[in-house]
Amino acid sequence: MRCPHCDIGIRPDFSTVGEGQVGRFGGSTTYQSDTVRLLSMRCPECEKLILRVQYGHSGRSLPSTMAVTQTFLIYPPFSSRSVAAEVPEALALTFQKASAILPISPEASAALSRRLLQHTLQEHLNIKKGNLDDQIEEFKRQGIPLYLSEPLDAIRKVGNFAAHPIKNTNTGEVVPVEPGEAEWLLEVLEFLFDFAFIQPKKLEERKAALNAKLEAANKPPMK
Repeated sequence: MRCPHCDIGIRPDFSTVGEGQVGRFGGSTTYQSDTVRLLSMRCPECEKLILRVQYGHSGRSLPSTMAVTQTFLIYPPFSSRSVAAEVPEALALTFQKASAILPISPEASAALSRRLLQHTLQEHLNIKKGNLDDQIEEFKRQGIPLYLSEPLDAIRKVGNFAAHPIKNTNTGEVVPVEPGEAEWLLEVLEFLFDFAFIQPKKLEERKAALNAKLEAANKPPMK
């Protein structure tokens, strides 16, 4: 995970602060409780506090056996990942919206990310035809690095496109997500931004610096 304060990748190491239960009967014999668990940790990098709430259900056994159905970030109330200056402003803003809304609605975050992924492929990498699945395949056929092709390929598996084909055909639709799907989409977008915008800009700057040295030595520039 990334720290919602400093945006540095960290290992989740949450401790349970407390739990609460409200029991209820389902039918005449089945007992179940709504359970809320408060988790906390400090970022090992910036040392700021991070709080999460888990919601789920438990039977008569101890709360530690609760089946977690939802997890929310409650402090800080919002987090947004930083985006490199080389990324076009419109893409960066959409990415930050998808990141900020993740703790509130993974479904909405994933919808924004899928649409952003498709827009980047279509408008900035010239992958025009077909649905998202087709566009990923066409992009992979261009011989992109493994560090990018494998994460892109995993989007279909993590998102379970077979069960939710609308994710493939109507990428901006808000639909149920698989565990970790919204987070994975944001990770893949960062890989894609690095490939499409950041590395080409760095190469351009290095080439300009080399050509300046060649010019000073009265040698022809590198094309």
